[in-house]
Order: sequence, then structure tokens, then C-alpha cells
Amino acid sequence: MTLRCGERALSLAVTGYRYPARAAAQGYDGDAEWLTVRITYTDETGTYEYEDDCLQTFELGELIEEIAAVADGGEPLYISDLTEPYLTVAAARADDRILLGIEFVYDTDGGVWKKHKIAEAVTAEAARRILEELRAAYALYPPRNPAYGKG
Repeated sequence: MTLRCGERALSLAVTGYRYPARAAAQGYDGDAEWLTVRITYTDETGTYEYEDDCLQTFELGELIEEIAAVADGGEPLYISDLTEPYLTVAAARADDRILLGIEFVYDTDGGVWKKHKIAEAVTAEAARRILEELRAAYALYPPRNPAYGKG
């Protein structure tokens, strides 16, 4: 999922499970649901890449459902409320456009917190392509326990 605004771009990609070996063989473990997310941010000063375990499998599913609801016109607005506060995703519908936004907060080596954020108004077709990318990631990294996080 890549959003662009002028000279800036921010890409979000799910790269895998945080604990790939943790699964049912050890009994169910909630930590097995954490996903590693790679954020690539580009601006006029360069390109920066960060990885963080800031998304759970069921949260990825919820992002997909909620963005789809906005894109389809069923909901006017979505702002994520993820377990970890380092990543926020938002979607809003305005006439024939869907406004998508991402904010990513990270800790630098010096202990200083920084953030990158970006928003882009996309067509319904572009939103569908983004949803296909997210669905592909969800298919690769589904919940290990489908009941986890529901309720």
C-alpha cells in the first residue's frame, strides 16, 4: 500500500509473522498473531525504511473490512484503533474520492520519537487495488486462531 503526496510517499508492507515458528504445536499463543510491518518513507531528503511489529493478524482483517466499507460507500469514515499506537490508518469518503491516510511513529536510535504521516485522495479503482494488496497480505499471513481478537 503506497500513498503519495507531492514529493512524499509512504509505503506499508506486511513482511511476515513476528514469531514465525510459534503456532498450534506449542498451544495457542496470542503473540503468534503479531505481524511485522515495513514502512518506507520518501521525501526530498531521501528514503527511509523502518520495521515494527505493530499490527496483529485480526487487525489487518479489520483494516480491510473498514476501508472496503468506506470505499463502497457503506461508511463515511474509518480511523484505526490498533493495539500498538505506532501505526494509524484512516479512510474517508468524499464524493467520488476516497481519502486514505497513514501515520507511523517510530523511535530513533537516540531515543527521540518521530513520525511520518501522509494522505492521498484516490479513485474508487485505486482504492480497490490497495484493498487487493492488503487482501493478498492477509492471505499470506492469516490469523493462526481465527477467534483471536474477536468479541
